[in-house]
This record gives sequence, structure tokens and C-alpha cells, in this order.
Amino acid sequence: MLEQARPQGDGLGWPVIAGADQCLGGWCHGPPGTARLFLLLHAQSGEPRYLDAALAGARFVMAQAPADAPNAAAAAFPPSFCCGVAGVLDFFCDLHRATGDAEHAEFAARAGEFLCRAAVADGEGVKWLRGATHDPANAGAESVDLMLGAAGEALALLRLATLHEPLDPVRHLPDRAVR
Repeated sequence: MLEQARPQGDGLGWPVIAGADQCLGGWCHGPPGTARLFLLLHAQSGEPRYLDAALAGARFVMAQAPADAPNAAAAAFPPSFCCGVAGVLDFFCDLHRATGDAEHAEFAARAGEFLCRAAVADGEGVKWLRGATHDPANAGAESVDLMLGAAGEALALLRLATLHEPLDPVRHLPDRAVR
């Protein structure tokens, strides 16, 4: 995986396809998902190169973010967990827990603010319109699943809300079947 990495400035991306140059910033095809491997490898081995790779992935993602302004455009970044802001938020929560670096918590908070601004009221709850399904049979319907729907945005916001708890509620979910 390290051999496949593509340096971009002081950041590091991974190609969508081995050997290609195109690197994306989402959980599904970028550092928010891929760098988790390096966080785990570092936690298990203690080898600095793995943490360095995860941190370089974070710098790649941060460089993709729009300016930190209340009305900054983020048209290229959907709110979804899969390829969007919710997956980035989740990754930066993991980075903050692993490093204690306030910059990672601040970036996660920025992503959370974006998700809250992007939410659309729907009855007693909210939805995220750009997380809509691409299935033509469901045109106009919003997904509710984890990767493209409201469950992903909600999970990311809950991770942010519990970022300073001693135990990460996501990593410490019950290890038994729910009945």
C-alpha cells in the first residue's frame, strides 16, 4: 500500500486503481478509509512510518477542503459517509483519538458544521439531499443507509459529539448479537 501512495504536496493519496494517478479524498477511495489501515498498523506495531502515512493522508484531505469560511462552497464534496464529508469527519475523529492533536478535532468540528449546514429539515428530523440514491427506480428518494444516506451523516455527527469521551462508543459497541 505504501508503494501505491501518491505524494501530493505534503500529503499522501492512494489511487482508485493500482498504478493509476487519480486520487480521491473520500472514505471509499481515499485516505479517510485507507489510512485507517495505517492507524491500525501503527497501533499494533509501533512503527512510525505507518502513523506518518496516516498523517500524510490527513494532510491530503485537508488540502482538498474549501476555505474555512461560513459560506465557503463545497460542491465537490457530498455529505455522505462513502465519498463525502461524513467519512472525513469520522476519520478525523479517529486521528484525534490516536494522536491527541487538536488540529484533527478542529477539522472534524469543521466537517460537522458543514453537515449541520447541509441538513434539510424533514418533519421531526433532517436529511441530506446530496446523499440521494442513484438508482433510477428510486429517483428523488433520499437514502437512509450508512454509506450514502442519513445513517452515515448521523453516525459521523455522533462520533463528533462523543469525541472527548474516554471510550470511543463506535469501537466499543456490544460484542454480542442484539435480539
